[in-house]
Amino acid sequence: MSQERFNEEEKSVRFFDKVYESIVLAGQYEGGFIDQCLNIGGYKIHLKFSGPSLIPYLIPAIKHLISDSQTKSALTIYLLDSASTGIKIPPPPWSHEDYLAQGMISGYNNGRIHTSYNLVTSMLSMLDSERDLGLLWIKDARQILYTDSAAPFRSIFHWWMRDHNRQLLHAASVGDLTGAVLIPGRSGSGKSTTALTCMFAGFFYLGDDHVLVDEAPNPHIYSLYNSAKVHAENLRDFPHLLPMVSNNKKLDYEKALIFMYEHHPERIATCLPIRLIIIPKITGLTSTKIYSVSPGKALRALAPSSIFQLSGAGLKDFQAIANFVRKVPCYKVELGTKLSEIPKEITSLLSEN
Repeated sequence: MSQERFNEEEKSVRFFDKVYESIVLAGQYEGGFIDQCLNIGGYKIHLKFSGPSLIPYLIPAIKHLISDSQTKSALTIYLLDSASTGIKIPPPPWSHEDYLAQGMISGYNNGRIHTSYNLVTSMLSMLDSERDLGLLWIKDARQILYTDSAAPFRSIFHWWMRDHNRQLLHAASVGDLTGAVLIPGRSGSGKSTTALTCMFAGFFYLGDDHVLVDEAPNPHIYSLYNSAKVHAENLRDFPHLLPMVSNNKKLDYEKALIFMYEHHPERIATCLPIRLIIIPKITGLTSTKIYSVSPGKALRALAPSSIFQLSGAGLKDFQAIANFVRKVPCYKVELGTKLSEIPKEITSLLSEN
């Protein structure tokens, strides 16, 4: 390691430790941490809340992954909300010039320490990959955006899972007893429509926007979040979702947010072998049609949005996604306006593969 790299890592560890000490102090002040354990992608993740204020914002989307396993934790994440505990963290030592894309901080991301900071919400996410230790701090829990409630710990999960043969993807996924289909696509492509239509037709639901995949010869999809986000105008296609919307007073400026495990726990799956990648496209035509496409087409649908949405994603992530799509049959699905056809066509496609 060069002297410059060593100095950068040293200052990153020093700041990490100061934040960690503040969170531990808050936990002691509150009379002990509130613990939650998760099983994600075959790994036990231990969450330690320094108080109860963050739990309603961060737990609903991952509630289906809560586990009472007594096995040793692979990753531990400490959490602090300063407004409710009165405990502050040291001021960030970087300047505005150090902010990079996706909240990454220049000089505080290296082989060991990963750091991102959201200027809108004042949320700090850090990971010490050497100690398998994560930190999440926010000035006030009430500042958490609905998108962070829908996908909590996304940066920390991405950083840590990438080093443990799991890749976080921007995609939806549903499946049956034989396996799952992965549904990539940017916002407005029909990804959520496909996933929700299939779920209400009897498919298992693994996620609406982000899932994990492994790099095994026969890949699996792992659920991360049971949340679904739907444009308010699209609720007309799913009127039965209206009573489930958690943010129904904010639909003028937020997508509708639904936590599926709260309403349909029987339809949630946490892991399935992947059978197919299907790329949705809204056509406005009546019928749904499916065509076989190349892995390159699937890579173009999956990699750009996944990498853009993940803090610190780059070439390593692109290579992992490219390796993954080469192992799975890929199809394009032209979505018809007759939504009941979509799950029937996908069921037929699964039976043929």
